[in-house]
Amino acid sequence: MKNQQENTYAHDVLELYLPEDDDTFEEMCTMYYPKVYRFVLSFLKSEELSKNVVSEIYLEIRERSKDISPDIFDTVIIEVSVKYTYGALRTLVCGDTPCDSPYIP
Repeated sequence: MKNQQENTYAHDVLELYLPEDDDTFEEMCTMYYPKVYRFVLSFLKSEELSKNVVSEIYLEIRERSKDISPDIFDTVIIEVSVKYTYGALRTLVCGDTPCDSPYIP
């Protein structure tokens, strides 16, 4: 029941969201931060690095905010989170050299 209420609230906030509205954007970030942070931390295993990656994720979301409708916000935040998390993993595994590992995309 709690997840359904959270999802309804999230959708309501997203429907009210205007790209120029910093307060609503901050509320959205606060709402999604724990889930995004846990996702990133589960791969990177470093709190400091995870916080930095989550900051980068939200910067990109902010830059793309004019193109994000409430209906696809969940999808976009997952897509951007995966992209930045794998990028950080690639850097951890391969450093600055091109990565030939079949396990890191």
